[in-house]
Amino acid sequence: MAAEGEYPKVDGDIRYASEVNLNHYRVLEIYTGTDLDFTGTSGAANHELAATTFGTTKPTYIKININAFIEAIAQAGGGNNSKATMTILIESKDIGGSYSTVDTFVIGGEYTDTSSDKVGFQENYLSTLHTLTANEKANGFQVKITATGTSDGSGSTTTAFTNKQIIVEQLS
Repeated sequence: MAAEGEYPKVDGDIRYASEVNLNHYRVLEIYTGTDLDFTGTSGAANHELAATTFGTTKPTYIKININAFIEAIAQAGGGNNSKATMTILIESKDIGGSYSTVDTFVIGGEYTDTSSDKVGFQENYLSTLHTLTANEKANGFQVKITATGTSDGSGSTTTAFTNKQIIVEQLS
């Protein structure tokens, strides 16, 4: 018979409560603030989520979900070319350490003389998985999200980020 925390289990083995909880997602944080929000031809904003530590059960993975209105639109402006780009950078660190990149999403639109009147993209949901480092497991971790809007050319451009919610989940 397999003891608590010992795998694999076979028919007749006891499932302990600590093991059952490991097999379900656990929401660590839901952020609904406006620190990341901006609209304009360019801009940047970032937000550090709360630091999270673990007890005796230390997960291997976390899932970061961003539910937001993200826009990068390039439009005609006197026949000139224009380009709009939104970059969403997700970073993590162990508590007391320095940030490193988890994932980067780039959303953009580019107008040229042969394009339609308006070219661009809108995103509403981004998701990524992160494998926690040994230090993040031992010391806890913190996630930072940075939204950066840029534009170039002399046409009309719009970039925007409006946060709805950012959810960090613990995976087993």
